[in-house]
Amino acid sequence: MSKRLTSRYGAGFSAANLKNFRQFYLVFPERNPGKSYLPGSQLEQSRIGKGKGFHPALSWSHYRALMRVDKASARHFYESESVACGWNKEQLERQIASLYYERLLLSKDKKGMLLDARGAKPKVVAAAPIDMLKDPYVLEFLDLPDVAKLHESTLEAAIIQKLQMFLLELGKGFSFVVRQKRLRLDHEDFYVDLVFYNY
Repeated sequence: MSKRLTSRYGAGFSAANLKNFRQFYLVFPERNPGKSYLPGSQLEQSRIGKGKGFHPALSWSHYRALMRVDKASARHFYESESVACGWNKEQLERQIASLYYERLLLSKDKKGMLLDARGAKPKVVAAAPIDMLKDPYVLEFLDLPDVAKLHESTLEAAIIQKLQMFLLELGKGFSFVVRQKRLRLDHEDFYVDLVFYNY
């Protein structure tokens, strides 16, 4: 089939791609519209309005990563978060690989975290600081040795080296300000290793 389609339509129909197309169709059956579903049609607009379409902010690469997530609830969560957070494909794959969804389920405030992630949590004027932090953190991407004691400077250097991934791990809305921030109190100097702000 790959050879026939390639000779008829050109590139893009490798055996691997055809397997991806088939998997895509099987993973998102509720969104498979049939022949009457055309881009820009009224049917398309109504389906997207009901959450049945595919979000225009997400690429084929995003959906290829999503269709490899077995659990439907996790897949829906990652899709929603990708749109809300503006994750590129690599960021999405990183969150899937680090079991972001499962870690939210294990959080101490499981119900609140899930409601918040799905946008169903009631809006408040000011969120509690604890709501901005993930729990627990997974820092496997730092490639640190598995030892009982880890020197603080080693951890700091590893975080700086992989800053983008660390910011994703912290959660939404974080920005890095400075390292070794000097604070002077009562004629004594103190240094904060890493300073992050959350907007």
